[in-house]
Amino acid sequence: MNVPKVIKDGKVAVLVSRGFGIGFSTSMCEKLNQEKSLFDPTLVSLIEQGADSKKLLTAAQLIYGEDESIGDVDSLAVVWVPEGTKFLIAEYDGAEFLIFEDDLKFTA
Repeated sequence: MNVPKVIKDGKVAVLVSRGFGIGFSTSMCEKLNQEKSLFDPTLVSLIEQGADSKKLLTAAQLIYGEDESIGDVDSLAVVWVPEGTKFLIAEYDGAEFLIFEDDLKFTA
């Protein structure tokens, strides 16, 4: 599945919730079994325009359905990641953060 993404100056916009509670991207990916919520162009655009949390919540409900438990949009932020960089999104108590492949150290 080709997921639409916002790309500027060689960087990809990734959505992460900075607050505690229910992480937006992690909860939506789990519920919908897809990565669309990580890169959603509509939500990225709204955040870049300075939309308030009510407008973000309304947009998220239109996109993902009102019956879905939408994660935290109050602290939703855009993180710009260089194109082609592999990462995973993790969360602790709802606060999301990115872990980059190059930062992982494995022990055998």
